[in-house]
Amino acid sequence: MKQLVIILDAAHGKDVPGKCSPDGTHREYFWSRNICRQLKNLLESNGYTVHLTAPEDNEPGLSERVKRANTFPEANKFLLSLHNNAAGSGNEWMSARGVEAWTTIGQTKSDIAVTKILEVLSTSFPELKFRYDKTDGDTDKENNWTVLTGKTYKAVLLEWCFQDNKEDLAIIKDKNYNDKLCDALLEAIEILNTIL
Repeated sequence: MKQLVIILDAAHGKDVPGKCSPDGTHREYFWSRNICRQLKNLLESNGYTVHLTAPEDNEPGLSERVKRANTFPEANKFLLSLHNNAAGSGNEWMSARGVEAWTTIGQTKSDIAVTKILEVLSTSFPELKFRYDKTDGDTDKENNWTVLTGKTYKAVLLEWCFQDNKEDLAIIKDKNYNDKLCDALLEAIEILNTIL
């Protein structure tokens, strides 16, 4: 088994209002759970222990997600939360596009993780726009979102394209892109396994 234990955190839940494309053809919770399952299988076949914070379809609650992640017994844990972004309220198409990655405010080991993930993703997907915040010398965006603030793990929240942009939505729905995303995340995690 690998030394780094992976926690996959699926976005929102079926019972959370909104969180979908303006035309209703895409639901973020459904995409995220599918990607988490696909990535979990890929990681496990490569020797990783993998946990899920939200295996159920309904939203367990943000505090419950953190509690679950904190209580997984292993010592060296990395949480990856998988989301789709949105620039509006979900009722109309917007122009914002691209990929963002978030950690907590300040410099932590999560910043090492987000840098490597963004390096691999930007190399794997040179055609996509990557939205960086370089105000503090690194590339991640920062916010103390609940799921990122657990005390026993490092964490990154990935916003994979904008579900309220037609071009980005086509990428989100594309099986080849989703397969390639999982492969790229595995590649990044293999690097993290050697440095975290």
